[in-house]
Amino acid sequence: MTADRGSFGEPDVVRHYLDEIGRHDLLTKQDEIDLAQRIEEGERARGAFDSATTPAEKRQLRRAISEGDAAFERFVTANLRLVVSIAKRYSASGMPLADLIQEGNLGLIRAVEKFDWRKGFKFSTYATWWIRQAIQRGIGRSARLVHLPNDLLDRIGRLEATAEDLESELGRKPTMSELADALDLTEERLSGLLQFRSDPMSLDAPLDEDSDSVFSDVVAADAEAQPHNLVLDDLQPTEVRALMDCLDERERHILVLRYGLEGEPPLARSVIAERTGVEPRKVRVLEQAALEKLRARPDLDEARLLLAS
Repeated sequence: MTADRGSFGEPDVVRHYLDEIGRHDLLTKQDEIDLAQRIEEGERARGAFDSATTPAEKRQLRRAISEGDAAFERFVTANLRLVVSIAKRYSASGMPLADLIQEGNLGLIRAVEKFDWRKGFKFSTYATWWIRQAIQRGIGRSARLVHLPNDLLDRIGRLEATAEDLESELGRKPTMSELADALDLTEERLSGLLQFRSDPMSLDAPLDEDSDSVFSDVVAADAEAQPHNLVLDDLQPTEVRALMDCLDERERHILVLRYGLEGEPPLARSVIAERTGVEPRKVRVLEQAALEKLRARPDLDEARLLLAS
């Protein structure tokens, strides 16, 4: 099938693909209805074929199946230019145009499978939503920081497709119970699977639209995991004071609280802000400034090298 996932390589191959799909005529609304009806007839024939009893009946059903497949092929190929026009809008994503088109073609195929000609709306309006969803999912997969096993990605893909189907049918987002029933999963299993849909959150992500605070402001520093403390733990008290003497009093106090340098548990920036009366954003600035000063120390080379990591 023209719309199957293929391998696009160099730009001239993409141009050749665009030339090829431009040769297919666009469909009128009546064409869409006729093709959709033939696809339905082909699916009915496919379902009835195994129960056919006479050679003549099987020939008739086989013909209907073949005509349905041809109708599906034409429906898809006539709309490949729609995929390209939508894929180009996502060029800023950093994903190659060829890959965007491939993902969009999967959405187009899904749209043809789900299209109901009885509702009276134009196919391109309906298909645009499916194509966009497929492209956005493809971008999300390509940008995922944590790579998951293929079988888990397949289950997540099935979950997302089922959720989209239910949302389209219900006119709202499905509940956990409805989605679990559709996937034949327990709600506990579904909840576990849903956890893998989200990408890791950046520590620099804002807490909300109106806040200057970021996610790391409310997360306490792990004293054992910080390279700064791995260094400081191996230094004598006099060496710690020598390392910190380049800091002003406020910077030194922020680091002591943030990384628990005096035996206390490390604190989140939000807690430090409450204790010192300094805004969380300012706490972050002071912390970074202090660390930069430590990295710039010409002495204590071992500590400086680790702080730079």
